[in-house]
Amino acid sequence: MQNENRPLRATVTTAAALVAVLIYGHWRLGQTFGEGVAVDIAVVQGGATPAELPALRAFLERPDLDAVRASSVEVYGDCDPPPQAIVMLRGVDPNIGLITKYGLIEPHAD
Repeated sequence: MQNENRPLRATVTTAAALVAVLIYGHWRLGQTFGEGVAVDIAVVQGGATPAELPALRAFLERPDLDAVRASSVEVYGDCDPPPQAIVMLRGVDPNIGLITKYGLIEPHAD
């Protein structure tokens, strides 16, 4: 009986670890370092791209979803992200200027 629950426990444990890493990465991306904006390398260290965060959010909010189309957007200069966007970074880089990064999800078309 105990071995029957093992795959479920492994899946739940893996999902919980992934959520924890994504939440930490999302928080860390919002942090600034001295005078500059957040460092892109935090995305690599966190293991999640800007597209993965809104996708995970969609799956958490709607467990009935099987798939979503996720994308990440990087805009240089002034922009107004769509209301459904999850903004990962919005600030002024001393070398680039104003930069905004956000993720979007759309329904997956079969």
